[in-house]
Amino acid sequence: MKTTRMLLPLICSLFCLLFFLPTAYAQTEKGTLLLGGNASMSFNSQMSNKSFGVSIYPQVGFFVANKFALGANVSLGYSSYDVNSFRSGSIGIGPFVRYYLGAGKAIPFLEARGGWNHYQSKYKEPNGTTRKDRQNSGYGGLGLGLAYFLTPTIGLESLLSYDLYRQNSYTNRALNLRIGFQIYFSRNKE
Repeated sequence: MKTTRMLLPLICSLFCLLFFLPTAYAQTEKGTLLLGGNASMSFNSQMSNKSFGVSIYPQVGFFVANKFALGANVSLGYSSYDVNSFRSGSIGIGPFVRYYLGAGKAIPFLEARGGWNHYQSKYKEPNGTTRKDRQNSGYGGLGLGLAYFLTPTIGLESLLSYDLYRQNSYTNRALNLRIGFQIYFSRNKE
């Protein structure tokens, strides 16, 4: 719950900042800077296995051609499970590619991404000893998203993606839904 209390002021500050930014024309044309990110949360309240997880994905990109953006994202995650007092944190970095399909107030897009994650975890073994573990993994994902423009420069986004995580000989596949926002800074004004 400390993580939730720490994230709430940050999220509120970002939303306040967004609504006080000057409005300028910007969408998906060449030369536009893309700044923002998305997040996901999970809760499980079963009596025997309560869990909580939160991940945020800040990103920055640049439109190298109309409707085509290249960029980098960072992933930050935390999860906890009541079973064995498991706690885990992760950090990762990787590139992404986006292609926007159309124009207007609601624009669908395709996204491909990949990268590397570092995990640290701490948990209790059945005999009561505490164990710490560190691991690295690679990941990749493909997704379909929708950017809904609240103003010409601010887009609210959702992204449904199929993700693959590879760690040593273990592979995990997941279908994820992320919600977030982007700010589009353009040098071109109409």
